[in-house]
Amino acid sequence: MNKLSRRSFLRSMGMAGAGVALAACAAPAAPAAQETDGEMDGGDGMTGDLQIWVQHYTPTESMEQGPNNPLPHNMIQVISDEYMADHPGATIEIIRKPDNLASHEWIVTQQAGGTIPHIVWTHSFWVQDEIDKNWWIPLDPFFEQPNPYVGAGEPGSERWLDQFYEIPTEAKRGPDGKHYVVPIDLVTTFFFFNQNVFDEVGVSGPSTYGEWIEVQEALQDTIIPNAALRWYQSQIGAMLYAKKDDIINADGGVASLEEVGCAMKNGLYTATDPEYGE
Repeated sequence: MNKLSRRSFLRSMGMAGAGVALAACAAPAAPAAQETDGEMDGGDGMTGDLQIWVQHYTPTESMEQGPNNPLPHNMIQVISDEYMADHPGATIEIIRKPDNLASHEWIVTQQAGGTIPHIVWTHSFWVQDEIDKNWWIPLDPFFEQPNPYVGAGEPGSERWLDQFYEIPTEAKRGPDGKHYVVPIDLVTTFFFFNQNVFDEVGVSGPSTYGEWIEVQEALQDTIIPNAALRWYQSQIGAMLYAKKDDIINADGGVASLEEVGCAMKNGLYTATDPEYGE
């Protein structure tokens, strides 16, 4: 068996005081092949303590459905209990984030204090802005190892990464080309359009991204403005304004309203910025 305490886990990752954080929950493979006792077959697993925070997958306080609990769920707890029952000596603790704290605020606070769980849910664009802080561990060495819980010949039996959808997983690579997060759920985005305007311009609903761009170009000269895409702005906008971060948010934590207000007062955030125009 592989003895894996919190401290040895962090040390084996080469990052004392920091933990592994993923975009979704997935158990880490053995730290290195030479540390395993014989061939991994999934039967022994690891012993030690593992802390995880899985955002909305965190079990609800109650499994009784009601107006205030429309979708009770506890599957992550069920899976954890089954794993611990099959692997004596392994402890999986599901961490609950205080409801009054925003996710990123809580993550930054936990990282700064060295109390972050081993595995956490996070956004890839948050991680990309924090790589230089050495808070996050590249997962690529683990992805290249076999998944010991997969049968021979199945996807993942030779290379764990083969189990994940290629397009969304590759899209999550960091600016240095490494994987710091792994997506196991996807957000389905819906676009609604004004059929009367489409008919007037002579275009139809697009079925591909290329067609979507062509439709936008055809609609540019119409008097009806495009709807705001807030989620798009929050990600692309953050990238365009990243070069001002050191001035606006010198401490590198979660930007306060005072810092944002100061940036606006000093002309760093304006509606005439070329970044805003982009």
